[in-house]
Amino acid sequence: MVTMRLIPETVLGAPKRSNPTPNAAGTLAVYTQSTYSFRSQTEKKEIRVVDLATGRSCCVTENPNARSPQWVSKSNQLIWLEWLESGNTDLVVGDAQCTTTELYKAGTVPGQAFDLKVTGQLPFREDDDNELAFAISGRANPDGSLVNPRQIAESTGHSTGRLYATFPVRDECSYVSGLKNSIWYGFLRRGSEPGSRYCISGISNLMIFAGLEGLESPMSPLGGEETSREFEINPFGMVFVARDREVNKATHTACSCYVQSVERWDQQNRDLIYPVWRYRGLGGAISSLAVDKSDESRPIAFLSQKRDGNKADKNRIIYIPAPGSYDVYEIFASADGNGLWDLSPCAISFGNNRTLLIQTEQSGRVMLYHLKLDRYWEWEKLRPAALRPVDPWCFGSIAHVTPVRSDSSRILITHSSLVETPTWNIFDLAALTESPKILSASRTMDIELSKAQVDVIWFDSTGNRRIHAWVIKPSKFDPQQRYPLAYFIHSGPHSAWNNQWSVQWNLALFAEQGFVVVAPNPAGSSGFGQAFKDSSQCSWGGLPYTDLERGFEYLQQNESLQYIDTARSIAVGAGYGGYMVNWIQGHELGRKFKALVTHDGIFSMTSQLASNRQHFVKEIGGPIWETPDEWRKWDPARFTASWQTPHLVIHCELNYKRVIADGLAAFNVLQLRGVDSALLVFPDEGDPIVNPENNLLWYRTVIDWMRKYCDQKS
Repeated sequence: MVTMRLIPETVLGAPKRSNPTPNAAGTLAVYTQSTYSFRSQTEKKEIRVVDLATGRSCCVTENPNARSPQWVSKSNQLIWLEWLESGNTDLVVGDAQCTTTELYKAGTVPGQAFDLKVTGQLPFREDDDNELAFAISGRANPDGSLVNPRQIAESTGHSTGRLYATFPVRDECSYVSGLKNSIWYGFLRRGSEPGSRYCISGISNLMIFAGLEGLESPMSPLGGEETSREFEINPFGMVFVARDREVNKATHTACSCYVQSVERWDQQNRDLIYPVWRYRGLGGAISSLAVDKSDESRPIAFLSQKRDGNKADKNRIIYIPAPGSYDVYEIFASADGNGLWDLSPCAISFGNNRTLLIQTEQSGRVMLYHLKLDRYWEWEKLRPAALRPVDPWCFGSIAHVTPVRSDSSRILITHSSLVETPTWNIFDLAALTESPKILSASRTMDIELSKAQVDVIWFDSTGNRRIHAWVIKPSKFDPQQRYPLAYFIHSGPHSAWNNQWSVQWNLALFAEQGFVVVAPNPAGSSGFGQAFKDSSQCSWGGLPYTDLERGFEYLQQNESLQYIDTARSIAVGAGYGGYMVNWIQGHELGRKFKALVTHDGIFSMTSQLASNRQHFVKEIGGPIWETPDEWRKWDPARFTASWQTPHLVIHCELNYKRVIADGLAAFNVLQLRGVDSALLVFPDEGDPIVNPENNLLWYRTVIDWMRKYCDQKS
């Protein structure tokens, strides 16, 4: 593989891959891949299979409309969705060995389907995979049928007006249509003769089958590269998560987990002896649903928050050992309700032998732990000391993990760092001292970067708090030279700069332009305990700003960091980070930077009332009519009389979390005040930017702005 320089084109033009899914034998794994060519301005999409023994991969199909590949039970056959121009969706079956075997259509569903999932062998059947079940997601018409987008477009009248009697009015990047997401199931059958092909039955709406009309699942927007983690299928039924019907999703996050047995996958009416089971969780959001399909009891685990409407609340692990019973356990529960583990897991899945694989942010990394759940009926006695870390690299982060095989202790890990692109690695939990085996096919590119470029610093702030930050240096770093500072402020505020690869916010790429990048994790950041995460609430421009000030002072005064020229500094932030850059512009710290960059930032707190999300009001202490002083106190617009530092403003018009008025208002104020400024607008982008050409323009504009004010040559 040719070693490449790290420039925007190499980052954006590298193949983007979904997480790999192994087959039942643990010999192959399937994934999707998309690669954009800036030369031809075209995108190539593939479904590919990697051999887990050799690391070699091959293409199964290059159909750009193919998506959501799944293994057909225990075989080496794949089945996937293919969108048609008619608005319908084919289910296509093909061989994973990349042979010349003909692909064939198992059937067509009448509408646009997402998130295909297939069961293993159905109960009380011959062990021959001739009868399987599948599930899909999509948008539901009022009668429960699957939405066909072409038919909706054809039936739209001449008016484009939309009348609303309740909120939210907008989702992530579109107006609410009144149609909800739903789940459908169906039957997949083939004959017993050699060479027989699978055919599908008609599909049935799960919500209607379960008598749960009005519920929406999946809750997340459809169409992501990864399959939804909000519903699962197993041979005995369906498990899914939905927001409670009793609450409005604009202001509430309360969810429940539902378990519905399905006796026959071609039936549309439920037998009353199989009721739907509802597990309410702890009162807040539910995420990362997992079902242990290798265990006969099909135990369930998910993450649940306690505080309704608080998306920054701590995730707690809920374990249901036997779905269809009343036994529910909170792992690491405590008498005071705070929980025995101060960290907040971000994802969970099952390994073999009742092992739970737990990912969590921790001090600027995403760590992996495994926890044995094999001590029956003692789950409430588990303590965090039982967690076993899986950290063979001692560097970087783990983005995804899955068992190689249900009866094996080997796991397949996706690992990356600030200076390492994502790779797939096989690691044996039974041999923790051994090194992971990297799959050669997982390397998308070789780049001239090293771990030596990355340092960690901790500095003191108010209240005896220690603040973490990453320092990323150029690959050709010379300690005798002085480099301008790029001070990056993350979004959120409840997120973090973690030691992992990013396409849109690639800190190493900015360092390669001749900057030293410093990325602090101030008050409100995740991965440093719940109290630290909560400390930014009712203090948006308070504690986090103080931490950023103290961090800048530390960079100025620390002798070991004298290679950083703080007299040539740029501050860059997006989302909450953009809010903070606007806040900095109106305060003393803003005078210490040569220039500023705000991406999708907040200009005035009241504009957040136009956001599609209204959970944030709890961050300010309550709605504006109850806490008007808090809203005014943390409003960057109050301090525009001090705006004087050159400022680049970037805004995506389809980002309905941070409305376009904020970007326009900030730029207009800068222009009215005669401050050197520029505005970059993407009318057709939301959050994140998805068009590679727009991403390239974004990188070039930001880098040019940084160079302009730091006397950096191209």
